[in-house]
Amino acid sequence: MNEPNERADNGQEQAVELIETERDTAASEMSGGKTFSRRKLLTSLGIAGAALVSGSLVTHTFAEQNVTGSVYGNDCDCNADDISYRLAAGLTERTVGDRLRESVSVKDFGARGDGVTNDTAAIQAAIDYLNSIGGGSLYFPTGVYRATGVQLYSFITLRGPGHNVWGFANRGKGAVIKSWSAGKIFFSAGATVENITFDGLTLVGLESFGTEDTQGIVLHWSIGVIINNCDFFLFKHEAFWQQGGGTLRMHNCKIFGVSRKGVFPFPDERRRATVRLSGHDNMITNTEFGGDYSGDQVNLPNCAVKLENAAGNMFANCVFEGADVGVMIAGPDNNFVNCRADINYGHGFWFTREDPENDVPPWRIRLSNCWAHRNGRYGRNLFDNFRIESGKYIRDIQMTNCRSSNWTQDAWVHRYGLYDGAGDTLVVAFRDEGAATKWFDGIAGYSGPQASFKQQVVASSGTATPDVTGLSVLRFNNSEAKTIAGFLNGVNGQTLDLITANSYTSISHNAAIKTNELATKALVPDKLYRFKCISGIWYETN
Repeated sequence: MNEPNERADNGQEQAVELIETERDTAASEMSGGKTFSRRKLLTSLGIAGAALVSGSLVTHTFAEQNVTGSVYGNDCDCNADDISYRLAAGLTERTVGDRLRESVSVKDFGARGDGVTNDTAAIQAAIDYLNSIGGGSLYFPTGVYRATGVQLYSFITLRGPGHNVWGFANRGKGAVIKSWSAGKIFFSAGATVENITFDGLTLVGLESFGTEDTQGIVLHWSIGVIINNCDFFLFKHEAFWQQGGGTLRMHNCKIFGVSRKGVFPFPDERRRATVRLSGHDNMITNTEFGGDYSGDQVNLPNCAVKLENAAGNMFANCVFEGADVGVMIAGPDNNFVNCRADINYGHGFWFTREDPENDVPPWRIRLSNCWAHRNGRYGRNLFDNFRIESGKYIRDIQMTNCRSSNWTQDAWVHRYGLYDGAGDTLVVAFRDEGAATKWFDGIAGYSGPQASFKQQVVASSGTATPDVTGLSVLRFNNSEAKTIAGFLNGVNGQTLDLITANSYTSISHNAAIKTNELATKALVPDKLYRFKCISGIWYETN
């Protein structure tokens, strides 16, 4: 009846003897300057012995020792670089240290992640270490790490366990890096930094809205930064600020910041933004940007996104919401596809130059399938869904299949669906719901919710034959008297609405154009004139 217990006792005695033999052999080999390839302990014990060692026997026998001491003895002065292994038979042997350096944990350097300890020094030590070996990956396990003023270097990846759970009440579910005090959590200085990656992290400012001057990531000059699957919340100023450089890649993020309150003097105080970009060739996709209103209806100092002298950037499937301005655009060759600006307190999409003398103007801007909805929350008829300012070199803006709308139940309503002060905008298939488009404001007879239009500006006097390819509306804003003698590239059945901003434009009556008066007629501002192309001849139909 006692045979099983006797066999178990014998197994334990054999296991202890084998462990002691292995430990003594390892110590002997190390003292002789030899290296060992791998531990044969578990293999030697077999499955039953391995289970025994991993259970109570090891716990009871070596409870006061660390792993190295348990296997090699307490007199072993060795580290991960002294231990080598093979993942499987026939594979290359490598050290444990080499394996661990593929991705180090911030807790290896003393970070606590308990939400109350200042982990700045530990995080900085980990980044400094990776910088000293030419870069690497730093992992943040689940926890809340408090830090401010951590300097970044090139070729370093900061990773967390993944997207945080949405909502301010759930900020502790992933790896959260929260401001310890006023200032930047992460920053770069001096020379260009490149190839820095943030993945699966949440960055949080201080809890009280707008009480401390907190920022998330501020990069002086950077190339090739990647931000994936990250969340940003509760920063008084910028959650992310690219001060120069370019080629940022940002994907699948939720970024909320810029919670300043009060009136801000301009031009001394520049507008701030949740995300502020001054670089080139950035690509931002599937990301939601939000801010808070300032209360300053004159200067509109808080933007969800601000492009300042930024060129060649691409936004796709993005949302800009909740701030004084959804997205402020200053700089050339920027593109927006499938983007939405909504419930902002001022303008939705705003094309302007903050500093008319020094800022690069917005020109060659392309918007496709973009929607501005429910902007102008400061009050009724104060701000616009799409606004293009007048100014030197603000030109060549194209909008295709864009839409402006509001909700009738809102206490506010935007002023114009599209305000174009530049006079050089091509608009194709623009749908305007709930408010007038500036070009058609007050024009009797215009009710078209959908239009393709362009403003024709002819500075010199004489005759002109504008190109009307694909247009349904043509607006004139000439500075001298001009007579329109015909239209180029019209197609049979095309309808063209003509409007003018002043009294400098006339329509000729000739073989190509037939007016109702059978004579040249001067166009009157705030009135619509409709022509239709039939067999190559344009006939006035209203």
